[in-house]
Amino acid sequence: MQIEFLDARLKRLCEDRSARQRRWQKAAADMLDSRLDDLAAAVHLEQLRHAPGK
Repeated sequence: MQIEFLDARLKRLCEDRSARQRRWQKAAADMLDSRLDDLAAAVHLEQLRHAPGK
């Protein structure tokens, strides 16, 4: 699945791991990494219905 961002700053943070870790604590950055990986791996939104963090 392609992820599109309306906010350029959020896009930069989500696409740059080191920027995420500077902005948020490592645990939060790691959780965001996991969620972004889930989104990227999904072919369609139905696959995310039972994803954690819903």
